[in-house]
Amino acid sequence: MKKKNSILILGLTFAIVFASLISAGSMTYRNIIERRVADKVSGAQYKEEETSVSLNTRSGEIKKTELKMANKLYNQGKYDEALILYQKILDLYLQEREKGNLQDENTIESVYLKLARCKAKLGNLEDAEKTLGAVIEEAKAGKFSQNMAARMQLEIGNLYLRKKDYLTALEEFEKVSVSFSETKYAQFASEKIKKIEGWKVGEIKGLAILEGQSNQSGIDISLFDGESFIQVQTDSEGIYAIPVFNSTQGVYVSLFLSKDGYKPQYAYIQLDDDSFYDIGAIKLNSLENPQKGVLVGVLYDFAVGGKISPVFGISKLENDAKIKIKSNTKIFYTTTGKGGEFIAITEPGIYTLEAEKGGEKKEVVVKAGKTSFCNLRLIQELRD
Repeated sequence: MKKKNSILILGLTFAIVFASLISAGSMTYRNIIERRVADKVSGAQYKEEETSVSLNTRSGEIKKTELKMANKLYNQGKYDEALILYQKILDLYLQEREKGNLQDENTIESVYLKLARCKAKLGNLEDAEKTLGAVIEEAKAGKFSQNMAARMQLEIGNLYLRKKDYLTALEEFEKVSVSFSETKYAQFASEKIKKIEGWKVGEIKGLAILEGQSNQSGIDISLFDGESFIQVQTDSEGIYAIPVFNSTQGVYVSLFLSKDGYKPQYAYIQLDDDSFYDIGAIKLNSLENPQKGVLVGVLYDFAVGGKISPVFGISKLENDAKIKIKSNTKIFYTTTGKGGEFIAITEPGIYTLEAEKGGEKKEVVVKAGKTSFCNLRLIQELRD
């Protein structure tokens, strides 16, 4: 009987100790993160109250395991899962910093960079830029060093460079050179600026005119080289100059002229040994029905390589090809013009576009009075 009572007392004691540990928040931060990631993978809903356990009982070293796990997920291409970890690690760092606990700025810098890259990889470039921009703003208030702010600014330029938005990348790298000239990253930015400027192979000039307007400023001029858009705007007289990057002789570039409330216009150029091109004046007329929007794009093929000399850019613009445009309520067709372009005015909504012969499909949102771009790459049947 005494033995049974001893066992019972021992069991109760264990239960009380276990319960007290749980109530004190003994579950480690790693347990929570691992569970969150596991729940995310399995589709289970994560409960925010699980984060109510104690996170302040450990020093800076406690985050190394979590950071290693996040980096592993990032390297495996599991950006959505890595993002969850990086955000939680960053939250913990910032909590400790607010309490006066000094943190390793190099580690915080790394977490911010990886968090922004996850967002960019997942297609949210704007949010990625905001994440980096927040550090730059906090550096102005003395919460982070100028060196760290410069690194964030350099990364904003890198985000646009990876997207092949060379003009915006140049602007962001210039900010490093001007605003953070005393940091080591100014030299890195200068090297990137020289590299991008070395890719410039020409320039297209022209004049855009809005129907019934005396001030011609703010017209969007968008150049598509087969991989990316480069965009500038006209001055008050409608004059613009847009650079051509990384394209080779013999390929095409497509030029779109657009402004809200107007029907967009299109031009294309086949590059030759001349570096500068003037396409003259192009007029944009008002939309007859401002409640409708415009779908515009090109059907094209892209070339990389070349046996004798390198080729990079749009190698073909497919004319007289049918484009199927489908929404939940209707299906209609449009035909590409001489330069592979198609322009369709339609009601606002979500549309799926594809060449009639099949292949690449893209979804695009049309808004009233606005221009939506949707370029479609040619498929094998059309190339042949």
